[in-house]
Amino acid sequence: MIAKQLFPDLLREALSLGRRVRFHAMGRSMNPTIVDGDAIRLASVIPAAIEVGDVVLFQLPRGLVAHRVERIEVRQDDALEFLVKGDAAESTGEWATAHEVVARVEAVERDGQLISLGGIGERWRHSLWELCAGIVQRVRRMR
Repeated sequence: MIAKQLFPDLLREALSLGRRVRFHAMGRSMNPTIVDGDAIRLASVIPAAIEVGDVVLFQLPRGLVAHRVERIEVRQDDALEFLVKGDAAESTGEWATAHEVVARVEAVERDGQLISLGGIGERWRHSLWELCAGIVQRVRRMR
C-alpha cells in the first residue's frame, strides 16, 4: 500500500508525464456526482484554468479531497483561492489554495459507464441538483 503522503506526489508526477490516472474514491461528500467506490479519472490542470463548477482534487491538510469549486477569488498577491464544497454537504465549504490543486476530475466510472464531468451538460445537471436540494431544505425547515 502506498503511503498516504506519497500518493498525491505520485498522482502529480504521473499527470505531468501525460499519463491518465484513475482511482477509486471513498466517501459520500460528492453524492450523487461521485458515489463511494466510483473510479474517478483525473486530468492535469493548471489552477488558472479551473472554473466555477469544476470538480477538482485537492490535497488539503486532512487529505485528498475531490470537491466542486463554488467560487474563485484572487488575493492581493495575485494568488488564487478556491471555495470548494462536496455536492452532498450542507456546509458553506472550505477554502483551498492553488498550491493544493492536484488535478481536475474529468470523469467518473460507475457500473461500466463513463460519466463526463466536463461541459455544459454536467453544469446544468449540478445546478438543477442544487436547486432541488435547496427546495428540500426549505420544506424541511417549514415543518
